[in-house]
Amino acid sequence: KTNLKKMKYITTEKKPIQMLVEEIESEAMEQAKNLANLPFAQGLITLLPDCHTGYGMPIGSVLTTKGYIIPNAVGKDIGCGVLSYDTGIPLEKIEPFFKEIQKKVFETIPMGFNSHQQPIMDFLNGISFDTYIRNYFEGSDLIKDNLLKAHCQLGTLGGGNHFIEFQKSEISDTLWITLHTGSRNLGSITADYYDKIAQELNKKYFSSIPLKQDLAFLPLDSKEAQDYIKDMEFCIEYGKRNREGIKMLLNQVIKDITGFTCKELDLVDNIHNFCEIKGDLATHRKGAIKLEPNCKASIPGSQGTCTYRVLGRNTLNKTNFSCSHGAGRVLGRNQAKKTLDLKAEQDLMNSKGILHSLDNQNALEEAPSAYKDIDMVIELQNEILAPLHRLYPLIVWKGGSKD
Repeated sequence: KTNLKKMKYITTEKKPIQMLVEEIESEAMEQAKNLANLPFAQGLITLLPDCHTGYGMPIGSVLTTKGYIIPNAVGKDIGCGVLSYDTGIPLEKIEPFFKEIQKKVFETIPMGFNSHQQPIMDFLNGISFDTYIRNYFEGSDLIKDNLLKAHCQLGTLGGGNHFIEFQKSEISDTLWITLHTGSRNLGSITADYYDKIAQELNKKYFSSIPLKQDLAFLPLDSKEAQDYIKDMEFCIEYGKRNREGIKMLLNQVIKDITGFTCKELDLVDNIHNFCEIKGDLATHRKGAIKLEPNCKASIPGSQGTCTYRVLGRNTLNKTNFSCSHGAGRVLGRNQAKKTLDLKAEQDLMNSKGILHSLDNQNALEEAPSAYKDIDMVIELQNEILAPLHRLYPLIVWKGGSKD
C-alpha cells in the first residue's frame, strides 16, 4: 500500500490534499484548500496534473463529500466528454479530400452559440426527444422548459475548448477522429439554477461556508438535491447523445464527399464533469475522468499537440479511480489573447501541416501555448496510466467563441 512516488501531500488543512501536480496557480491552490476544509469532505482531495483554476472547485480535481452535493463542483458543462474512434479509412485515400471536408464540416456542424434550425436526430433509437421527455424523463420542469433549444443543439459543438479533430495514429495508417463537447446550454442553465437554489438554502442554514467560495451545497436527502441529481443524470446522457450526433454528421460528411464508410473501431467515450453517488457519499469529478483498471481513455493536449490513448493501471485506486481529462491550461483565456503572438502560434500549427482556424486574436484563447505540455501531464501519471499510442492532429475544428 505504498504511495505513488510522484504524489505530493499537503496536510495543513482539515483533510489532506494529494497532488500529481508540479506547479499550480495560487488561486487553484486556494480553491483546493477550500475543498479540504469543507465540514463534510471525506478522504483526500485529489489534484491531477491538468489542475488549474475553475469556478469554486479547480478543474482537474476530485472531491468526495458525505451527505451533500455541490453543483459548482460538477460545473456548468455537465457530462462533457471526449469521444475517439478509428474510422478504418486509409489516410492515403482520404487525405486528398481534406480541404473539402474541412469546409463541409464547418457548414454542417453548428459551432459557438449556433444550433441546428431543426432537430437532426432522435434522443434514443426510435424515440423522439419529445416522447422521451414525456414518457421517461423524471427531472424538473427546467429541462422541459428548454426542450426545443435543447433538441436543436443535439449534434452541435459549442465553443471554448470544445473541438473536433481528424488525427493520425502511431499504430495504424487509418484516419482517427476525436471530439470534445458536452451538454451545451442545457448543462449551463442546470448548473446555474441549482447553484442559486443552494445559495439561498445555505443562507437559511446560516452556513459557515462563505458564499464567495462558490461552493454552495445541497443536502443529499433534500428534494432539491434529488431534483439536481435527476437533471444532472439527464445532462450526462444528453452530452453523450450530443457527441453521438456529431459523430453521425462527421461520418455522413465523409461518406458524401469520399464514398468511404466510417467503421467506428476502438470507440471510447469518457466523461469528466459529473458526480457519482454511492449511498451517502458523493464523488465530484470536475475535469477528471473516472477510469477503472484495464479500461481505456483518450486524453487530449492542445490543438497543436497529440491526444494520448491510455490504459488504466491497477494503482488507480490511489487517485480515487481518476485521471486527467486533458493537458490543462497554463494561461487564462484573456491572458492568452493579450500575451500570445498570433503569427508564432500559426507558424507552430502550419509547421506541423495542421489544417486549422487559428486566424484571429480572439482564437488565441485556444492556442497551443495556452496549454500545459501533454507529454509532461501523461508522464506525471505513469504510475496510474499506461500510454497505448498517440494521435496527432491533421485537421482541427473549434467553435471560436465561449459557450
